[in-house]
Amino acid sequence: MAVKMTLAQMEEASRKATADGMREIAEAFAKKNNKEQPDSDTTTTTDSDDKNVKYVRKSKENKSNTNSAVEKLESQIHYLRMDLINSKVELDDARIDVNKYKNISDLYVKINNELGFIRSAIDRSNKNLTDLTIKQFKNKVALFVEEANEHVVLCEQSINKIELHEIKFALERIINAEKKKINRYNNELQDQIWWMEAKKIMLQYTFGFFIIVIVLFLFGYKYIKIENYI
Repeated sequence: MAVKMTLAQMEEASRKATADGMREIAEAFAKKNNKEQPDSDTTTTTDSDDKNVKYVRKSKENKSNTNSAVEKLESQIHYLRMDLINSKVELDDARIDVNKYKNISDLYVKINNELGFIRSAIDRSNKNLTDLTIKQFKNKVALFVEEANEHVVLCEQSINKIELHEIKFALERIINAEKKKINRYNNELQDQIWWMEAKKIMLQYTFGFFIIVIVLFLFGYKYIKIENYI
């Protein structure tokens, strides 16, 4: 089974193969050039003819060996390039898969965070209410509803992007339950506001009633005193 090479390993192998091949070619041509020059001091006419014949034969052999080395090198480079191209294609495919699954992971993280923000808003809506005025209470409730609904919208947008239907339906049920919870808490807070306003009105009317009683009492007392005087 062939062992797959990384891009760096393939590039290094290609570079090495090219360098080795060029070195072989250079050595082959160097040998060829050295053998082309005859020794003039030790040759005769007959020897020269024999050497020419041998030179031609060896030249052909060297040329054949050189061509073989070149073809071998070209074949190695070709296969290395093909492996490099295939590795690059596989790397591009892997990057696409990584980006795809990263987007899916980011989507679930977004949904998880938005659900957390919704529940945090609900928890904070019922805290530190004792010392608030009616106006402050109304502002707190309005802020709670606005914040919670904003996170609901963001959560629903992320849920709509999910391709797995069963998971999508399950998350839709969860967000719908959170929306009902928001409405229930909002209604409870509105009831508290109504009760605060009712107590304020009752207090005002009660205070006014006592003022009226006191005024009537004083007026009646004064009227009785005047009649007695007359």
